[in-house]
Amino acid sequence: MNNTDSIIQLKVYETIFEFCYDPLYVIDGEGKFLKVNEAFSRFYGYPQKELIGKNIDDFYDLKGFSSVTAKKALEKGMRVTDKEVTSSNREILVTATPVFSEENEVVRVVCNIRDMTERLNQKSNLEKENNSVKNAERKIEGTVKEENQDTIIIRSQNVKDSFNLGKRVADVRSTVLILGESGVGKNVLAQSIHQNSSRCDGPFIEINCGAISETLLESELFGYTPGAFTGANKDGKKGHIEMAKNGTIFLDEVGEMSQSLQVKLLHFLQSKRITRIGSSKPIEVDVRVIAATNRNVETLVKDGKFRQDLYYRLNVVPINLPPLRERQEDIVPLIMFFLRKYKEQYGIFRKMSNKAIDKLIQYSWPGNVRELQNVIERLVVTTIEDTITLKNLPSNILNDNYDELTISNNTITTCRSDEVEAQEIISYYKKYKSTYKAAAALGMSQSTFFRRLRRYEELYGKIFE
Repeated sequence: MNNTDSIIQLKVYETIFEFCYDPLYVIDGEGKFLKVNEAFSRFYGYPQKELIGKNIDDFYDLKGFSSVTAKKALEKGMRVTDKEVTSSNREILVTATPVFSEENEVVRVVCNIRDMTERLNQKSNLEKENNSVKNAERKIEGTVKEENQDTIIIRSQNVKDSFNLGKRVADVRSTVLILGESGVGKNVLAQSIHQNSSRCDGPFIEINCGAISETLLESELFGYTPGAFTGANKDGKKGHIEMAKNGTIFLDEVGEMSQSLQVKLLHFLQSKRITRIGSSKPIEVDVRVIAATNRNVETLVKDGKFRQDLYYRLNVVPINLPPLRERQEDIVPLIMFFLRKYKEQYGIFRKMSNKAIDKLIQYSWPGNVRELQNVIERLVVTTIEDTITLKNLPSNILNDNYDELTISNNTITTCRSDEVEAQEIISYYKKYKSTYKAAAALGMSQSTFFRRLRRYEELYGKIFE
């Protein structure tokens, strides 16, 4: 390298040093300032020329300047990084790097100061914003969600009334009978009652009485002793009622239970005791009972298929959950919830056209929320385009005319207004990259567009990312 190159290289290093955003300084082997950059002067408020030649120990009162890290590097002959807090409560990260002579002595120490305060504040603010978004999502009107459980969206007043009644009776021991079609969310209401009760720390045990044979259901409910029957566990087994001790047992589709099991269930409700199969010793169990059925129990009682005395025991607090076709204002929020759920689960982003949403609002939904969830999952994973349109909907929905005569355009518009506008606002902003241009395209003022954009991003942002 010739002399000219050396001079140029030196100037490059000096330029980097002087104009570095972080405060930098260099001391010699005795701890005297040899060089200080402009950022250092700004940070500590001390002119460069007044520092050169002075020992770092002479400036202990220099607005919180600390010589500790630099002195460690001098003494140990190794690179040292420490966190320090200045007198103005700014948190800094100081890195001191020694420079050695040919005799392996420390002749210089280069110190870099990184002000972490702003970065930590940004991190804190970001965490607060993330928490705010999460809180906003939790607080979207009508969303009742328990950890690792199903979710039910509540906008309709009749469903709100059902859940509010469930909350009011959560802390009493009265038996609750939840009535409603399959797929309306009876298990979610049962979980909500449990979570809002003083038994929430206890177990919530759910058993579907219609999905298990009579013989197996008896052993599942009441348990059995060792060797009670062929194939029984040699150690015996607790029943679901016993496992729910100090918690809640949820008997789903209780209307499917056989007459003989109805007698045993009635005995338990009256005595709070169960007897395992193969045993004559009763076991006292403290458990809250919530039952549910999609059958008309009064008709079953009249037909002699369900015991009247058991019906009265179960029907202490009846709660009706209406079918989805009677709570159409819940359909669009449910669609948006499931779109977000499967976006997060499968990493597939899909939005829905207004016409497709209108058709889903008009559909009769015989399978209720469960059917809607399955349809949205199918559409998300099978639709090739980003937007789900009418042509993507299943034929049974396209051919269903249940509500074409009973639902007005005003009803449809009301059902989808907020969520569809949210989709429109956010998609236009992403298209034009400007609130002014997006607002003009939608025919609204920039201030109105910006206000709605902020609101919908807080509530629905994750759906539209």
